[in-house]
Amino acid sequence: MRRKIWKCDFEDCNEFAQWYRVQKGQLVKLCTKHEAYLARKHWGKHIDPSELDEDDIHYLEEKDYKEELAKEKPFEVLLFPLEDGWKVRIRDRRTNEWRSLMVKGTDERRRFSETYGYLKIKGSISELSIDDYVKKLKDNISGPA
Repeated sequence: MRRKIWKCDFEDCNEFAQWYRVQKGQLVKLCTKHEAYLARKHWGKHIDPSELDEDDIHYLEEKDYKEELAKEKPFEVLLFPLEDGWKVRIRDRRTNEWRSLMVKGTDERRRFSETYGYLKIKGSISELSIDDYVKKLKDNISGPA
């Protein structure tokens, strides 16, 4: 089996992962520095790379996919129909924060769709926080004053 090259799971660490640890069902990829740090803290059980099975590798690949998706498309937008409009729920995939807003009437719904499409195509939403993203959506939904 060919070994895949992973990056360390610690935030802001771009070193290659050479070690694995498991605690409470979470499999974590670690560089040498962070492996030593967690070993000193007695955090989880050390796993030898040869002990990784198909499920573990699938889990790590899925974890990488979700991280890449969060970089490309940081916001997940869900629409829920209501009697007098739509409830829009927005989740930041990077921080797992939720925000919501209401869209009432067909005019607001059309403006929301246009704004959402524009922001999606524009591609600069990865720099926005969830509050800024929701503010841009709200400002454009309310239309010109």
